[in-house]
Amino acid sequence: MTEIPNGRQGTEADQHFAYFGGKRLRTWSTREEMDKRNADKGRKPISDDLWEHTQQYAREQDAITAAKFRERDEARAKAGFTPRPDSWWEKIERAWANDFPPEEMAKLTQELRREDRERQGQPQEKMHSPLSETTEEAKQGIEKARAQVAAMTPQEREASNKRMEELQKKWDYGTTPEGKKEFAAFFVNSLKKQGRIPPDIDHLWLNLPSGWAEYIEVPAKEADKAASYTVTLDTTPTQAQWDEYYPDLQAKMKAWQVEKARREAVELHAGDLRYDPMTGDLLKPDELPLDAAAEYLFTGKTRPRRFIPPGSPYLNNGYKPVRPYVGEQPESEYTGRYIQRLLKAGFVEVEPVGSDWQFFAFRERLRNMSPYEIAKEWQEIQRESRERLGISEKSFGEIVGELAFDVFDLLMRLLLGLPTKEEEEKEKAKIASN
Repeated sequence: MTEIPNGRQGTEADQHFAYFGGKRLRTWSTREEMDKRNADKGRKPISDDLWEHTQQYAREQDAITAAKFRERDEARAKAGFTPRPDSWWEKIERAWANDFPPEEMAKLTQELRREDRERQGQPQEKMHSPLSETTEEAKQGIEKARAQVAAMTPQEREASNKRMEELQKKWDYGTTPEGKKEFAAFFVNSLKKQGRIPPDIDHLWLNLPSGWAEYIEVPAKEADKAASYTVTLDTTPTQAQWDEYYPDLQAKMKAWQVEKARREAVELHAGDLRYDPMTGDLLKPDELPLDAAAEYLFTGKTRPRRFIPPGSPYLNNGYKPVRPYVGEQPESEYTGRYIQRLLKAGFVEVEPVGSDWQFFAFRERLRNMSPYEIAKEWQEIQRESRERLGISEKSFGEIVGELAFDVFDLLMRLLLGLPTKEEEEKEKAKIASN
């Protein structure tokens, strides 16, 4: 235990103000005080492990703080600074312990400044006057203001009085409930205009000097109308309300900052073929720019994954929101990077449709087949196509003879995860243009 001024007891972890003559002035709570606060709020007392962790952390911080002050004192000694005597610190501690009134603190401040100047060999005439006295400069300012008022014409004085009355009315209105509500709405709109918060934030808890205020924005029913708002004063959020509100606010802020950075990157690299026009990121050799009007389908490790572009009319009228799947595995490096690019560009993942699952099953079957089995599967696909189209084998062969090799090549490229011929040609053209 450590003796603390004013007779209270502290633990070895009690922090102190090192500049108070090296004496320990407690700023951290004791374990008993922490347990009492937890009990008042219906919480469990802290465990022994947590308390020991706190103690260890405090000891480490004490050592770091002591080392920093030693370095500071050594540097000051080399620069010729004289350390303050113990009597200087005793005056500070006496004022701290006795809670001096402002007048006494002003006199003590002047006295301590005078001692500092004497010790450093500085002239005393540069010192400021006590706060209770009026400086010569302030007196001159007062006399100048009085002279300006005396020189006013009756009309100017009347106009000045009216301005003061208007300011007073505005101040008085700002202290009323209606004025506080308008200030809260003005404060939120100012933050939005300055780009400090997302423009679509519609719910905020404001901890204003006058107390808590809950701001809720109501969207307009018509496009040409402005949104309305409601402000509830003196409503402190409960712990449950805060736990629901704060993570949602942080998620919106993070998404907004990411989108803001993306837009800035897109504007910075606009027209540069080396950068994706939708994300602003530098493209890798095996990457192509994203298409803002295209849908993307991937055969992931455990399921198909479909992404639709932002603003698609099918987002809420056609596709369903993707549901969580149990037992999902991380995607391959190429697929995972592609998906991250899509998400950054604003694409939305939706629930796969029936044809997506059929294609996924087909790809899964091909992955577990040998090249000979793949060739037989291709023959079976051709036979089924001939029967479905109702054409003879010969005529079918004539029709698809020129396409068979390209289709088989495409199938193998998809199976092995290689780029298509069109993608290779685009990449070659891009390299040639650079």
